[in-house]
Amino acid sequence: IAVVYYFRNQIFLMSKSLLVTNSFNEDKNLAIQLITATIPIVILGFIFRDLISQRIFSINDIAISNLIFASILLFAFLNNKGKKTLINITILGACFIGLFQCFALIPGASRSGAAITAGLLIGLSLKDASKFAFLLAIPTILGALTLLIFDLNNENASFDLLNICIGFFTSMIFAFFTIKLFLKLVEKIGMIPFVAYRFLLGILLFII
Repeated sequence: IAVVYYFRNQIFLMSKSLLVTNSFNEDKNLAIQLITATIPIVILGFIFRDLISQRIFSINDIAISNLIFASILLFAFLNNKGKKTLINITILGACFIGLFQCFALIPGASRSGAAITAGLLIGLSLKDASKFAFLLAIPTILGALTLLIFDLNNENASFDLLNICIGFFTSMIFAFFTIKLFLKLVEKIGMIPFVAYRFLLGILLFII
C-alpha cells in the first residue's frame, strides 16, 4: 500500500498506457518490464514454497548471505556507469533483474537490495535502479500475499485481527517514509552506507 500510494501517479500512467493498444510509450514499456521481471520469482516461489516454509537456514547461513550480497552490491555500485534510465530497460534487462530478485527467497538476502544490484549491473543509474526495485515490489508482494492467503485458507489458520492491523499500519507508515527518504538521499550518499550495514550485520550474526 505504501509503494502504491507513493508511486500512484506513475501507476496511473502505466495502467492507462496498457489500455491503449495502438501506442507504445515509456509508461507502457515500464509496465511491461515490471510484469516481465515479476515472472521468475512467482515461478520459483511457487515451486520452492514448501522448502522455504521449512526454514532450514541457520543464523550462520543468513550471515553468509548478508556478506555475499553486500559484496555483490559493492561491486555493482563501484562499477556502475549510471547512463541508462527506466526507458532503456529491455526485456532481457527485466529478466535479469527478475532472476536476480529470486535470491530474495534466501534468508538474509534483501529483495529490494537484489533488484537494485541487478539494476546497477545492467547500467541503470542508482536512482532509477532504486525506483524500479520499489515498483517491482508491488506485483511481487501481491503475488506472495495471494499465495499466503491461499495457504491460510487451506490450513484454516486463526490470527489476531488487532495484531494484524497494528502490524499493517505500522509497516505501511514506516515503509512510505523509508521510500521517500531513500529516493531523496540515495544519489547523495550512494550505497556504501547500506553495504557497510550488511557487512556489519553479517559479522554480528557470526559473533552471536
